[in-house]
Amino acid sequence: MSLPARALAPARRALGMGLFYSVYYATMLIAPWLGGKLALWAGGAGAALGLGSAALLACPVLLWGFERRLLVQARTAPQAG
Repeated sequence: MSLPARALAPARRALGMGLFYSVYYATMLIAPWLGGKLALWAGGAGAALGLGSAALLACPVLLWGFERRLLVQARTAPQAG
């Protein structure tokens, strides 16, 4: 939850965090509904558990990409001082 604050410049942090939380809460609203629909379609709870597992497995990949982007951003930013 603190990663967006690390990536956003102070001048754009309020707008960025607002957008982040909008997407976050929309995802938290839709994901259980989607898991339930998948479970009904597949005829068992395994599909909903698969959706949760896929989301969990995506997290390290997304974190790696985020950290890599921060490193590139730090290298290309003009040095202060």
